[in-house]
Amino acid sequence: MSNKKSIMIRGEALAPMLVCGFEVVSTPNYQIGNPDMSSKLDMQVQSHQNMPPRSTIPQSREQIQQQLNHNTINTSCPVLFPINSNSKTVNTNRGNEPALLPIMSLNPYQNKWTIKARVIKKSEIRTFVNQRGEGKIFSFNIMDDSGEIKVVCFTEACEKFYNVIEENNVYMISNAKIQTSRAKTSDIHDIHNDYEIHLEKNAKVTLCQEEWVPNIKYKFIKLNRLNEFNKDDVIDVIGVIMEDNGVSQFLSKKGQKYLSKRELVLVDETFTSVKLALWGKSAEEFQVENSSVIAIRKARVGDFQGRNLSVYANSFVQINPDIDEAKTLHRWFSSLENDETFHPLSNSTGVSISFENLPRKTISQVVSDPALGRHNKADYFSVVGTIVFVNEKSTWCYPACPNCKKKVIDNGDGSWFCEKCRGTIRRPDYRYIFTVGVLDHSGLIWVSAFHEIALKLLGIEANELHEMEESDYDKFEATFKSMRFKSFVFSCRAKSEYYQDTERMKYTFVEVQPLNYVEEGYDLIQRINKFTN
Repeated sequence: MSNKKSIMIRGEALAPMLVCGFEVVSTPNYQIGNPDMSSKLDMQVQSHQNMPPRSTIPQSREQIQQQLNHNTINTSCPVLFPINSNSKTVNTNRGNEPALLPIMSLNPYQNKWTIKARVIKKSEIRTFVNQRGEGKIFSFNIMDDSGEIKVVCFTEACEKFYNVIEENNVYMISNAKIQTSRAKTSDIHDIHNDYEIHLEKNAKVTLCQEEWVPNIKYKFIKLNRLNEFNKDDVIDVIGVIMEDNGVSQFLSKKGQKYLSKRELVLVDETFTSVKLALWGKSAEEFQVENSSVIAIRKARVGDFQGRNLSVYANSFVQINPDIDEAKTLHRWFSSLENDETFHPLSNSTGVSISFENLPRKTISQVVSDPALGRHNKADYFSVVGTIVFVNEKSTWCYPACPNCKKKVIDNGDGSWFCEKCRGTIRRPDYRYIFTVGVLDHSGLIWVSAFHEIALKLLGIEANELHEMEESDYDKFEATFKSMRFKSFVFSCRAKSEYYQDTERMKYTFVEVQPLNYVEEGYDLIQRINKFTN
């Protein structure tokens, strides 16, 4: 705005306005309607004598931006602030409350904002060590009707706000920083937001009594569909607690501390049962009667001893929630007879029930089936094959966080940083991930092996093999090649994926069992008899 003169209407002056961010919608000579050109104006205009002194009017773009940032523009000189087209200010009409912004409109370029949201998950306090010393951290996830965001509190803010924040309460939050989230693509199921809020000790957090912020939103998956998901996928589930096996204590893999675990058995109206694991403090404090309905938002899918579920840091658990799905489940379970049977997706024998009766295929049948693994769903099959190709020179493991098992980043000083736990660790756990070539009489496919399956194939921990690679490469190479020319019954998952707009089929081991030559012989005889008859 370069013109510093006041605006004149029929000889009378208006106070100047600073307009930041505007759009030309018509030319100067464009006339709207048929304006009344009489000497009397319907609207009273401010006289030239009431104009603010010239010294109070910003004279340059830099002064305008400076006064906008510090909110020092004279109130007698109206300013129109630029509004993000994706940001809608919520007018709450609640007395003296400030105008609220939706969570999904927040970005790092906003200086002053206020949100009102419900806490849907609160973490425990953790300690970390970095170059500046030791610190504390906790986080909580909040939501409003526009979306979710993660809020992080470090050290002083951690001590100030930890006892203030409680799950399911509604809070008004302001005077905090918006920063780009460090969450990786693998964590996208946790929080669908590119940003996160960092609270410092001067942040304002006020408990609100209103319940107008929406309740938790679920997208429930039936228990009989769990085989459609990968290990570590995050889903919403609801079921009836049929059994509570109590709390058990066991030593962690590191052998440094004991962990508490509570195992529940859930069922739903598909007559499917699955085990749900609670860990740590959640396991110890869980006191709920059997036949209660439990809803879990962001339960993690596992595949140890069949399909199972677990509650982790970002999960949210509700008992007998006041929702239609819970009421329907409760009525269904109450109507059952005492001798009803359920199909288990997980057991305690070490044998995966869910993969025992998969259709047996040859590799050529797998490769030539146009529908297998397509149409946005995974398919499962079993094949008798022999591992013939192993490439130990390619990437075969990754450094992982001992707590969450996610990949960690080398800090370059001998320590590692976990983006998920937001902490520094001294030594990572190495976990397997590699691909092998599997052959039968009809063809060959490449199949990915993740940690649990790779342990069965190699019979050695990844940490030990990683040390062997550095200290005795010949022994490492021989260990890796020991998989070759061994035959197994492979249970596999097929799912098409798109990479750089190109479709490719991905095969993954979900279970591997040694060949039982007696059973395989009988099976072969039965198939031969089908052809002869």
